[in-house]
Amino acid sequence: MTQTPTATAAEIKISFSGDEAQRAARALELEAGEGRSRTIHFWDSPEKGSDGISLPFLDRGVIIRLRMDNEDHGSKRETDMTVKLRPCPPLPRDWQKNLKNEDEDWEFTIEEDRTGPAFTPVLSASLQADRKAKAELIESALSPGHGAVDHLLTKPHRDLLEDAVGLKKGDLTDLRALGPVHAVKWK
Repeated sequence: MTQTPTATAAEIKISFSGDEAQRAARALELEAGEGRSRTIHFWDSPEKGSDGISLPFLDRGVIIRLRMDNEDHGSKRETDMTVKLRPCPPLPRDWQKNLKNEDEDWEFTIEEDRTGPAFTPVLSASLQADRKAKAELIESALSPGHGAVDHLLTKPHRDLLEDAVGLKKGDLTDLRALGPVHAVKWK
């Protein structure tokens, strides 16, 4: 049985760039050295059409994202791989609640996202897994070739993609790494 889950948390992200980012950092009294510098990549299969370039996975509400800290924090450089469904479709029973597996370093959450400029609430489901992948594996996934992202996905990522939106391993072969997006995150 599938049903639309209920959010247990809300996440509000505010993104700025250029001069606007500098003004926001001053207004929020953010110290440059306190934020986490990150590099972010997304995967999709861009298609050129008469209306410009479309992103079929994003259009289906499927976001596949890799975030890497640009420097070590403590003993390691943090890297995480996330599959996000936004808006969240009706989910099978096994995916209707927040789940956490500390042994395998992954967490599944259902939350309300609000993104600007209207900050309209959208229900999302997100499975984030810490990745302790070798540099060669990450470089391969970011290369221009197709299908390399599958090596960064965990079994729970693939299960969520198949159970919630019907995507199988073969559906991921034409994906390409997009980006990078450079960001600084403060909490």
